[in-house]
Amino acid sequence: MSALGTLEHGWHLRVIIDRQPFPLYSILERSGYEHSTRAFDAHRFEIRIWRNA
Repeated sequence: MSALGTLEHGWHLRVIIDRQPFPLYSILERSGYEHSTRAFDAHRFEIRIWRNA
C-alpha cells in the first residue's frame, strides 16, 4: 500500500501475485483507486492499480 502513495495520476502499479487478493479490492475502492485483474492461469494473476480520475 505504501507504493500507491507515490503513484501519480496517469500511472499504474502492476502486481503479479499467486492468488486473487479479494480483500484488497474493497480497500482500493475505498481509498480512491481502481483496478483490473487478469488471470495468467489458475495460480498467477496480474493486477493493475491506478488512481481514480
